[in-house]
Amino acid sequence: YSYRPFDNIFGDENGRETSTVWNYKIIGRYQAPWGVGASGSWRVQSGQQYGRTASVNFPGEGTRVVRVEEITANRYPNISILDLRLDKSFTLPKYGKVTFQLDGFNMANSGAITAFRQTTVNYREVTETLAPRIFRVGFRWDF
Repeated sequence: YSYRPFDNIFGDENGRETSTVWNYKIIGRYQAPWGVGASGSWRVQSGQQYGRTASVNFPGEGTRVVRVEEITANRYPNISILDLRLDKSFTLPKYGKVTFQLDGFNMANSGAITAFRQTTVNYREVTETLAPRIFRVGFRWDF
């Protein structure tokens, strides 16, 4: 085992800060008459914290990415996601029950940033955003 002090710069537990991450979720379902159902979930979560990094050439180790700011120096934006579902069930004698479903994901169409470059070159260049509003049509057969 060799001593590698650059692996512990700023003591950031392998590059992940987890002490201030929070996540809340509300889920509900309403069963209306005639086999019609409506449900939804709303999730709000904190953005991850991060610190700026740089590529440094170490003798005998090659180029390594090291942290040049504490991991708590910056934070991604908070994310809010609203998902909804409508469904209608039909009972088929001898064949069970069929449920048709319409799902909507990210109904508020949040385009929150979920990743960007943390290195000194192109620092904070956006590399990923939350997926756009998506709809799905499906069915379930209980037999």
